[in-house]
Amino acid sequence: MNECAFNTTDPIYIEYHDYYWGQPIYDSKELFKLMALESQHAGLSWLTILKKKESYEQAFYNFEPQFIAHMTEQDIDYLMKFPNIIHNRKKLEAIVSQAKGYLKIEKDYGSFSNFLWSYVNHQPINMGY
Repeated sequence: MNECAFNTTDPIYIEYHDYYWGQPIYDSKELFKLMALESQHAGLSWLTILKKKESYEQAFYNFEPQFIAHMTEQDIDYLMKFPNIIHNRKKLEAIVSQAKGYLKIEKDYGSFSNFLWSYVNHQPINMGY
């Protein structure tokens, strides 16, 4: 497989590059998980988040929106001490807010995936990279 110039020697990043990067995702819950992780990425390298992905899965109910949406301020307090995640309250609260939005979209549009993919006629855009 051709390697991109930005790729590193880190096995976690190489696996992400080779098997996930640039691949269309149609599963609503996988899209939610990616959105949640991307929100943690702001100001940090993507590799930092990839290395913390399993801890985020533990902290956020394996990214099950119906559970995350009911998290309270006390839950966020607990997560502020949870090991190996970003301890930024606003970022953690963002995942809860995203879960609520996800559930609303699922209710209003039937599918988070269909809602997102509708913006590009349900077809990936090939950027020619």
